[in-house]
Amino acid sequence: VDEAQFAFTLSAPTNLVYQLERSVDAVNWKTFQVLSNFTGEQRIFDTFSNPVAPVQLYRAVSTNQPSAAN
Repeated sequence: VDEAQFAFTLSAPTNLVYQLERSVDAVNWKTFQVLSNFTGEQRIFDTFSNPVAPVQLYRAVSTNQPSAAN
């Protein structure tokens, strides 16, 4: 991971779709990725993170939709 990107691990229930969101103020959230979590743990890379933002917050929101088959 270089300094222009951020990486984290999503640990969440399997076989659901998640929206990954980021915010600089905890009020306005923007989706930057949608993924199916087949294994329960996914490594996430945000290559478009804002390196000049004093704070960046991340969250994963379940869409309550089942993942499509592999």
